[in-house]
This record gives sequence, C-alpha cells and structure tokens, in this order.
Amino acid sequence: MAVTGFQPAVTLALLALSIWMAKMISVRINRSIRSLHVPALALGAPELLSIPDNEIVEVNDVGRR
Repeated sequence: MAVTGFQPAVTLALLALSIWMAKMISVRINRSIRSLHVPALALGAPELLSIPDNEIVEVNDVGRR
C-alpha cells in the first residue's frame, strides 16, 4: 500500500486537533479547580462561604454540599 501525501497530512491534522482539544479540556478543569482555592482556605472560618459557579457539573455538586 503506497502512502500518498494526503494520509500523513490527515494524520498530522488529527494529531494537532487532539492536542488542541486536550489543552482546552485541561484549561477548563484547571480554571474550575483554581476557583475553589479561596473557598477551601476559608473552610475553617466561622462566616458563610461563597462558592462560585463552575463550568464542571461535578465541581458545582461538591460546592453545594
């Protein structure tokens, strides 16, 4: 089976797309976790905590409990 110029180009395009998608997902997760930093530090304080809404449903669930 001969390799044409099209196949490596498609492979590289899919690889680039996969890397970009992984980067976007990791940025979203990182942003949600960082937004919980201040509320986590305030857990021992007697005042009521204000937990910001997050993009990730599971993080919101943890913040509401």
